[in-house]
Amino acid sequence: MKNAERIVIYNNMLNYDSLQNNETVFLSVTSVTVFEFQVLLIAFAQAFEETAHRTVTNEARWRKKGGGQLGKLPNLEAKLLFILSYIKNYPLSNLSRITVWVESIKDQFTDSRTVAEAEKSVRNTRLQA
Repeated sequence: MKNAERIVIYNNMLNYDSLQNNETVFLSVTSVTVFEFQVLLIAFAQAFEETAHRTVTNEARWRKKGGGQLGKLPNLEAKLLFILSYIKNYPLSNLSRITVWVESIKDQFTDSRTVAEAEKSVRNTRLQA
């Protein structure tokens, strides 16, 4: 059985406790090492605590911390793991920018242009940016 197949999935999600023991799989899932994750977790925990008493629109919450419906992710490790794996696997904002760039380049060139002209145009575009 491959290492990736041995990952324990908890409630249809990756489990930090099982991933942290396999550095290669952890890196492929999150794009960070376990040590980097632990450093990020400290900053994430501080930011989470600082913002827990406010809503997304920066208003005071109706209920105190711990009140209301429980979240699906059981702890901060699971929350950060979800965020990092989501960003790695679904980079929509980056992909959309790349797609716009590729489409603009494609529209500028016709089949009659040479590769040298295309490279020159790309270099000029980079210099302008």
